[in-house]
Amino acid sequence: MLRIGVVGLRRGLTYLRLARLMEDRVRIVAACDKNNKMIDLARKEFPNISYYRSFKDLLRDSRVEAVVIATPMPLHAEQSIKCLRAGKHVLCEVAAFMREDEAEPLIKTVEETDLIYMLAENVVYTRPNLMVWNMVEKGVFGELVYAEGDYIHDCKSLNFKEDGTLTWRGRIRRELTGNTYPTHAVGPVAKWLGIGVKDKFLELASFSSGSRALPLYVREKFGSSHPGSDRGFWRQGDMVVTLIRTEQERLILLRYDTASNRPHIPTTHHLLQGTKAAYLSPRWSGDDPLIWIEGESGSDWENLWRYAERFEHPLWVEKAKGLGHGGGDYIVFSEFINSVRTGRSAINVYEASAWSMIIPLSKKSEESGGKPVKFPEYLWIY
Repeated sequence: MLRIGVVGLRRGLTYLRLARLMEDRVRIVAACDKNNKMIDLARKEFPNISYYRSFKDLLRDSRVEAVVIATPMPLHAEQSIKCLRAGKHVLCEVAAFMREDEAEPLIKTVEETDLIYMLAENVVYTRPNLMVWNMVEKGVFGELVYAEGDYIHDCKSLNFKEDGTLTWRGRIRRELTGNTYPTHAVGPVAKWLGIGVKDKFLELASFSSGSRALPLYVREKFGSSHPGSDRGFWRQGDMVVTLIRTEQERLILLRYDTASNRPHIPTTHHLLQGTKAAYLSPRWSGDDPLIWIEGESGSDWENLWRYAERFEHPLWVEKAKGLGHGGGDYIVFSEFINSVRTGRSAINVYEASAWSMIIPLSKKSEESGGKPVKFPEYLWIY
């Protein structure tokens, strides 16, 4: 039985609820949030948990063997390191870090403590992404040559509090350019391509459009006197496009856009091209994932689910469906528990760092006019 503490209850409440479905494997014993309203909300549903307003107090709780970090993204690296130094395993929400100088200390801390660190990238574990991964492992795609990953999700409102002041997400958008939330897009692709196992990212180049949709939203929501109604207020553009080249001569195209007006579902898109097969994820609500396999599919795309009996991933469980992010939340949490038990992380610190490194490197590329920027060598151990 793994005893867990959760830090950050806005997102972290998900883990408290998931734990009820895994009562034979895990128990949430403590939770922490500096917002009393979030603690009160959680306590109504989970009265038998110890609640703290101080992160330090949670770390001092000797019952806590592992910590789920579900706080704002700029806090992730520092809090992960503190948890590890306190002797706690870590499941960290995405991304692992935001600044390049946070990567090496995080990696070294994991190495020195020999504890489990896992990135909670749930999109890796959706049913179609798992199935494609299984097909790749079984050789269906042949040699992989190209992939795409998109995170396109209209969530402009998350940049603002009710009075128009910026949230932490809004401050990121104001202060940084580049792809500041890459792991939903790149995570599944990296698993398919074996990044960190048999291939590695070499370099990236990144470009952004101008900021157009967000200033219009601000003008309509808060009025033209709000500074965010000015295009120049925001460093990050609406659409960020990043191209990554790998050591095995593969290309990965990433798109990131959380400002443009569009339907909510789906928020992620993926494509995979091999020498023997190709995959397209759903493009609209109700759409099915598509596959084409040389020698089997004829001249047109087929529904991916036609191959479920042969290629369903062993990690997929039907009870995950409907539990958040296409079942990914359930499987991420389950895989973390398994990781602690086996001593081998399902999404380890090197993978987490390679995926998260896109944040500072895409910024660096854009600030240099789109010049390629190399990934640091310390990310790779294979």
